[in-house]
Amino acid sequence: MKAILGIIIISLLGSAALAYGLSTEFLFNFNTNGGPLGTTANSTHIFAVNTTAVTIFDSSGIIKDSFPAGGTLIDIAVNSTHIFVLTTADFDIKLFDLSGTSPTTFTAGLNTPSGIALNSTHVFVADPANNQVEIFDSSGVSRDTIPVFGTLENPVNVAVDSNGRIIVLDGSGATAIDIYDSSGNHITSFGTITNPVGLDVDSNNRIIVSNGANFIFIFDSSGNLLTTFGGSGTDDGKFTSTQRLTVDSNDRIIVPDVAVINRIQVFAYTSESSGGGGGDSKKHKTAPTSGLDWTTHRQIVTDGFRINDFIVTIDDNWWTDFPEQKILLMMPNEFEIKTYAQNGGLLVQELCFGLAEVGLLNTAEVCLEAWYDYQQNIVELKIIQETDVIDIAQIKVSTSEKKCSESGDMKCTSTLFYNVKFKEPMRSNVMAIKSIDQSRRSLMPTSLNDGIDLIGVSINPKPTMTIPGPEKYEGLITITQIEKYSNLWISDDGRIFDVNSSGSASIVDKDYTRHRDPDAFYMDRNHSEFDKLIAWTQQNAINVFDSSKLQKPDKGFIPPAIDEDGIDHRSETLAKLDVQD
Repeated sequence: MKAILGIIIISLLGSAALAYGLSTEFLFNFNTNGGPLGTTANSTHIFAVNTTAVTIFDSSGIIKDSFPAGGTLIDIAVNSTHIFVLTTADFDIKLFDLSGTSPTTFTAGLNTPSGIALNSTHVFVADPANNQVEIFDSSGVSRDTIPVFGTLENPVNVAVDSNGRIIVLDGSGATAIDIYDSSGNHITSFGTITNPVGLDVDSNNRIIVSNGANFIFIFDSSGNLLTTFGGSGTDDGKFTSTQRLTVDSNDRIIVPDVAVINRIQVFAYTSESSGGGGGDSKKHKTAPTSGLDWTTHRQIVTDGFRINDFIVTIDDNWWTDFPEQKILLMMPNEFEIKTYAQNGGLLVQELCFGLAEVGLLNTAEVCLEAWYDYQQNIVELKIIQETDVIDIAQIKVSTSEKKCSESGDMKCTSTLFYNVKFKEPMRSNVMAIKSIDQSRRSLMPTSLNDGIDLIGVSINPKPTMTIPGPEKYEGLITITQIEKYSNLWISDDGRIFDVNSSGSASIVDKDYTRHRDPDAFYMDRNHSEFDKLIAWTQQNAINVFDSSKLQKPDKGFIPPAIDEDGIDHRSETLAKLDVQD
C-alpha cells in the first residue's frame, strides 16, 4: 500500500450547459481591481478596464500591472503595439503602449461611445447616441460611418470577423445583431436578446454575445443559435451581471462579471457537432505543456526539464529520450520543471520515478507533487512512495516565473525540487512529469527515458518478517527478503521461502520423504505407495478416454440376443457383422 504524506485538498469546478451540439466548460476565474466593464486579450495577456484604470493579467489570471487611464472608462481593445481605451467622460479614445505609458488621445465627434473593436487597419466604435458605428484609421482620423439598419436604433457594441464583416449589437430590445460587409453594406439581421452588452467573434467566426445579466449566447456565422450557458448566481460558471466579453487566440471566452462580486470568468469549448464548426473536443489544445504546443506542435517551452546540470528540451509531449544520468545514493539533487499553464496557472506539478515502463505512471515507485494556489504560490509538497526511496526529511520545493523560451515573451512556471536524496536503487530508470492546471486539465504524462541510474548500496535494511516454521514443533522463525521486489525470502539457516501478495510464506526447497506408515491414509503423498496410486490413476484416465481400449468397432445396430419368441440370435448376428468376442 502506498503511503501518502500530506493533506489532500479537493475543490469542485462548475461546467457550462450543453445544447445544440456545442458545449463549453468553466475553466477558472480571478478577481479584479474594481468592477470589470470591458475586456480584451492578446496571445499572452488579458486586459480589463474598470471606470478609472486598466489592469493587465497574464493568460492564467495573475495580475502583472495596473495603471490609471482617465475617467469613466467603458471598453478596451489591443493590437500588437497599443492599448485602446474607450471613455464616456471625454467621449474619446486613449492610446497607451503595451506597458501602459506614452498616452495619446484622439476623438472625432463621438457621443456616448459604448464598444470598441479593431482589425489590422481600422478602429471601430459603436456610438448609440449618434445611432451609428464610427470607423477610424489607426492614427485617429475618421474614415467612415455605418448608419444602423432598419429597426436597430441603439448600437451598443461592435466586432469584426476574419472575413472583414462588421457585426453590430443592438441594445434597443428589437433584433439584436446586424451584420455588414467590409464596405458597410447590410447583409443580415437576427436574434432577439434583452439588454445585450458584450460582443466578440472566435476563430470560426462564431458570434458570442452577453446579455448584461447572466447568460452567454453563441451563434454560428449565419446567425443560427448554437448554445447558451450561464445562469444567475455566484458559483463558478454563473453570473450576476455580465459585461463586455472577449475571445482570445485559443478561443477561450473571457467574461467580466460585476454587481455582487467583481471577477472575470474563463470558459473553453469542449465539443462540437459536425455542423457547428467541425472538430472534436478541444480540451487538449489548452492543456499545460513543458514542451510543444498541443495544437500546432510548435516548440513553445525550451529547456523544460533539468537534472542537476543536465538540461533537456522536451521535443515530444508523450516521450522524450535522453542519456541516462548517474546519481549517487544519499547525495543531494535538483530536478526543475518549466511549464506553460494558461488555464488559471498550475494546480499540481508532479515528478515521478521508477515507472515499470514508458507511459505507466501508475507503476511509479515514488512521486513528488507540488500543489499551487490561484496566486501560483506552492502551498503543499506531497511525497507518495511505496517504500522508503527518498529521504522525506530533506527534500524542499520552490517556484519562480521564467521565460518559456529565450526567443519569446511567454511566461512559464518553474517548479524546483531540491535536496532530493535517494536512499536505495529502484527497479526501473524511467521517469515522468505531469502537470495539472487550475481547471483540472491535463493529459497523459510526459515520460523521460532513460532517466536516472542510482549508484550505490541501499542504506535501507532489507525487510524481514516472522512466520511459523514449516517443521513440526519448530515455532516462529525470521526470514529476510533476498532482494527488493523479489518474492523469495531466506531464513537464517538458508531455507528459501516464497511469499505471495497476501503475505503467506511457503517453503520452496523441501524434499518430501516417503515413509511406510500403517496408520497413514494411502492418498497422502507421504505414504510409501503414493507413487503407485498416481501411476494407477494416470493409466485409468488413459483407459477411460481411449475408446479403443473398451469399445468394439461400431458396425451398426446389434439387436437383442433373445427375441420375443425366446430365440437366441446372438451368434448369428455377430457372424453377419463379423464381430469377434
